[in-house]
Amino acid sequence: MNKSLFLFATLVLIGAGCTSTQTKDVQTTKENEPTVETNSNTQTVITENGVEATFETEPVKGEDEGIVDVVLGGPAGVNVDMEASNFALTPKTISAAPGQKIKITFTKNSGFHTFVIDELDLKFAIKEGEALTFSAPTTPGTYAFYCDVGSHKANGMEGTLIVK
Repeated sequence: MNKSLFLFATLVLIGAGCTSTQTKDVQTTKENEPTVETNSNTQTVITENGVEATFETEPVKGEDEGIVDVVLGGPAGVNVDMEASNFALTPKTISAAPGQKIKITFTKNSGFHTFVIDELDLKFAIKEGEALTFSAPTTPGTYAFYCDVGSHKANGMEGTLIVK
């Protein structure tokens, strides 16, 4: 009997560590405006043409080290470390398969910049340490990305997403 009680208590303690709760806020918007869902440090936006983009705030180095993203099922995604500086987005080219998940982590940022892809109705205010996750278009082709602040694009702050 004591062994059964000990086993039961052990299972309860182990099981208690496997539960978690998360809050999720859903904001309703006017017609033809993006739908926004916020979940702790993640915000998902679904635009009027059905494109889904997820904005994630990730811990800055030194805070909460050891956090790992795990995605089960589906094709592997494209992970890009990007730097935004005066009149440059590095790297200038991102390649992905149609519909593939793309995660861009902004590892460095100098000044105020954005990451824009017009065809996806995607605009993201860049902050160092944050990540943007979205799906590549399902139609193969080239898609320009750029910073829309002032004359940044005209001065070379742009690149190309290649979907093939």
